[in-house]
Amino acid sequence: MIKKVNDLFCNIAECESTDLVGKHFLRYTSSYHNTIFFKYLHKTIEGGFIWRGDIKCKNRHQHNYWIEAVINPLYDANNEIKEYLLIGQEITARKNIAEERRKLIEDLTRYNNDLEQFAYIT
Repeated sequence: MIKKVNDLFCNIAECESTDLVGKHFLRYTSSYHNTIFFKYLHKTIEGGFIWRGDIKCKNRHQHNYWIEAVINPLYDANNEIKEYLLIGQEITARKNIAEERRKLIEDLTRYNNDLEQFAYIT
């Protein structure tokens, strides 16, 4: 359950804090990640461990964005987990560049293989 958000997160999600507070964070994730991803995330933090990873989300207008997240359990006086703190950084540009690079390498590999085949044929 989201208790508080900063202005930067509201800008990325393209909504007001009142639209986010009281809602579950997973409501804003995309369908990119499978259930195993989220089961592992929950098992990690519910076990008292810090989880770190990248999460693909959707904003109010259904546009994708990526955040690099660290989710840390917070404890009460009885050493029981009382809530979780998510600290995130928007990394969409970095992910887009990595995907573009992956596609370029894939294309270059294919072109290189085509050239090697051509060289053997002639």
